[in-house]
Amino acid sequence: MELIIEILNHVEVKNLLRFKCVSKEMKLLIEDRYFVRKHLHLSQYGSFPVMDQPPFAALQSYDGLILEKHELSKQLRIRNPALEQVFYIPNPHEKNRAVWFDFAPISGFYKLV
Repeated sequence: MELIIEILNHVEVKNLLRFKCVSKEMKLLIEDRYFVRKHLHLSQYGSFPVMDQPPFAALQSYDGLILEKHELSKQLRIRNPALEQVFYIPNPHEKNRAVWFDFAPISGFYKLV
């Protein structure tokens, strides 16, 4: 099993998502919190370059996720280039506030601050 884990740690995210269909055991392994953290850690050096996608400009990048802000409307979103997913963040009530996100290891969630 250790050899399988070592190999999977070097596989791209898109392929890992496909491998979840192989078996229940493979799905549980790939979704395991510790496996995900190790995969993120190992893939940080080969991560996607942070590139703007006009009209959105990159504000921050963390664990392959990119916090972006719309140039005109100031709408915020978090983009995951590996999974080609975008999550739009509701506009904060307070204007001109600094915004960033971070990972909270105790909860295992990303938090927007």
